[in-house]
Amino acid sequence: MPPGSTAEEVQVRRAAQKILERHTHPGDIRHWPGLFLDFSGAHLDRVRFTGCRFEAILFTGFASFISARFDGEGNFQGAQSADQVDFHNARFVDDVNFGDAEFAALPKLDQAEAGPDHLKLLQRHWPAGWTLGDPEDDGWAPLLRTD
Repeated sequence: MPPGSTAEEVQVRRAAQKILERHTHPGDIRHWPGLFLDFSGAHLDRVRFTGCRFEAILFTGFASFISARFDGEGNFQGAQSADQVDFHNARFVDDVNFGDAEFAALPKLDQAEAGPDHLKLLQRHWPAGWTLGDPEDDGWAPLLRTD
């Protein structure tokens, strides 16, 4: 959460995150299809987008997905950001696509990991400047900067 957040602010932010989690899941009766999300200035912390699908995302300001877990396809194709996007310590379980994403600054993926791909069937396209490292003993692979 942003520095200086009160307990009440944290509670409200987490409640809003739960709403996003529900309404971005295609299998949920409350799903909002074709949703355009503007994450400008968002600070998402320990959010879990299980099986969620993002169809259009705009980050015009700083956006944080610190410690987010993406179970299911993490599709950020065509996402646009005029500022920093932070995926520090995020976990990507399945397919990931940052194809055609345009970021004004290199997205932060420090300590982010991708789940095991034992059968080599997952489609993973990382943002420019990042690549997948070798898997650790638990099968999770770290993201590494290429520059």
